[in-house]
Amino acid sequence: MERRVAGSLLVLGFASLFVAGLLYTLISAGSAGLGATKVTALEIGFALTAFGLVAFEFTLAETVARILARVGTIAFVAGAILWTVAEVINLDQGTFISHFERNYVMLACVAGAAIGGIAFRTGMPRWFGWMSVIWAVGDAILYLLGIFPAPLGPNLVMFVLGVLLLRQRAAGAR
Repeated sequence: MERRVAGSLLVLGFASLFVAGLLYTLISAGSAGLGATKVTALEIGFALTAFGLVAFEFTLAETVARILARVGTIAFVAGAILWTVAEVINLDQGTFISHFERNYVMLACVAGAAIGGIAFRTGMPRWFGWMSVIWAVGDAILYLLGIFPAPLGPNLVMFVLGVLLLRQRAAGAR
């Protein structure tokens, strides 16, 4: 049950962040009036992902990987709070604090790397562990170089984790 809940929340969180990314693109293209909607989609995505990570932590209750799950969840939530504050300030004062966005990306990448560590310590596929760690490091570098935008990059690991959790559940139900 926890795996299905965690997987669903992580996939839905990514979908909401994807919508926020699309809204950001529309705003950049000149569609005014979507700023509050973008922030709402962003906040919903952050909240669903955070709840998904907490639910995932419950699936690891009896394993040594639980500490990594808690570190990843705390890092993600701290970063999400920073970015949400930056967006609210932007809506209120018209000034976006880009350092908060950068801190979100770095902390979300820490969460992604922690998920990779969890994969190595549990029965999750090793390819997923390697993908998570390599993607977390690579996304951080690509973001800092200005090549890859936030917020979807670091959340790709959470999305794949959600899909794996849902697939494990489906395989177990057969």
